[in-house]
Amino acid sequence: MKLVNPDLDFARANVVRDGELVLVATPKQLRLFAASILQSMESVEDWGFHTLLGVQPAELDALGSELRALLRVGPRPSETGLSPE
Repeated sequence: MKLVNPDLDFARANVVRDGELVLVATPKQLRLFAASILQSMESVEDWGFHTLLGVQPAELDALGSELRALLRVGPRPSETGLSPE
């Protein structure tokens, strides 16, 4: 996984807004991140959620939904010419 500092042309072409970061991750890494979010949602009690994780349950749930959506529509290895990881 790596953080990419896009140039202005890339940012414009991909609608990268101020305050957003561009992260390069493998599908496996995204699945692990999504699974970690799901496990946190199931394991942490509501009363301690914000204290332990720094966000409200709805915020973490929304992030998990975004990750799952990315995994559903992301390019397949055959589309990129790259081998899966």
